[in-house]
Amino acid sequence: MSSSCGSTGKTKGPMDCYFSQKSGDKEGKSGNPQIDAKAILRDRAITMFAQWMYDAGLPFNCVNYTDTFSAFIEAVGQYGPGMKPPTYHEVRGPYLKKEVAEVNKIVEEHKVEWNKFGCSIMMDKWTARNEKMIINILVNSPKGSLFLESVDASDSLTDSTKMPLLLNMMKRFTKQRSLVKPAKTRFATAFLILHRMYEQKSNLKKLFVLYEYTNNAYGREARGRESADIILSPSFWNNVVHALKIGGPLVKVLRLVDGEQRPPMGYLYEAMDRAKEAIQVSFSDQRKYKRVFEIIDKKWDSKLHSPLHAAGLVLNPELFYDNEERILGDEPLWNGYYECIEKLIPEESMQDKITEQFSIYRNTEQLFGKKHGD
Repeated sequence: MSSSCGSTGKTKGPMDCYFSQKSGDKEGKSGNPQIDAKAILRDRAITMFAQWMYDAGLPFNCVNYTDTFSAFIEAVGQYGPGMKPPTYHEVRGPYLKKEVAEVNKIVEEHKVEWNKFGCSIMMDKWTARNEKMIINILVNSPKGSLFLESVDASDSLTDSTKMPLLLNMMKRFTKQRSLVKPAKTRFATAFLILHRMYEQKSNLKKLFVLYEYTNNAYGREARGRESADIILSPSFWNNVVHALKIGGPLVKVLRLVDGEQRPPMGYLYEAMDRAKEAIQVSFSDQRKYKRVFEIIDKKWDSKLHSPLHAAGLVLNPELFYDNEERILGDEPLWNGYYECIEKLIPEESMQDKITEQFSIYRNTEQLFGKKHGD
């Protein structure tokens, strides 16, 4: 069924209702009215878009952003005739905030992957037309590469008389040893860097009082003077020693957990106890480690101090026989051991049998009394 658009009395198809017929328009030549009408509509739409693009001064390659541009064209087409263009307030306000929220959501998804698998920081330096030096910072991980931010580094240390110079000076004093030593965890990395710094304490102090440092471009800047004040401060090195005394035993526990040489389940309970003992011995004043123990216990009780870990220690012959008296006198440990048995073995008769046979294990009878290879 045909319809009539306008007052010319000429019968037109439904597509003709979407645009006004101008004088001089020619009929299509394909023989298919619908195809001819869509071709005319597309030509008119592109003409209007191109005029807007030229007025706005947009670069020609903006049409190559096919993912978002194609979605925009499709959305407009689905809306149909009469769609009003966005206002200045809309694109500057609510829709901009909405897009920023979407981008932040994507960044947070990437950060989850960074924490799981690690990531690489990539930087690209370029100089703008106004001679400013811009550094683009990107982060790469198994999830993909993500642009993080751009930094105006025009006033930063970039030439060979500044930062490359500082690095060379440091390596000259530390006998080419780097202060940075990456590890599997951020905690272990921070500990190893502090340990390296403490090893180079005297050399670093010599570096920061050197005339060559105090009179170069970095040494005269506020950050350079602040760095020297920190390195030369006795309180800073006292804090480093404090951190190393606490962090050293804990790093050993982390190595046990992350290690692949043996399963850590049967060793973790004992390892944590020994770590706390080592920290306690390192300090003469309980106030220096009391707060640290509170943090350790909170983490330990919520994540690692489980009945399974307790049972792992009790049933680990390597640790049990050398520490039998201490283990037998540890009431919380045994509570965890029996709780583990109750959870894994619901039958009371089997629980009683396990309890009866424990004396064989404790007294090194039967197979427990044989040496390896017998």
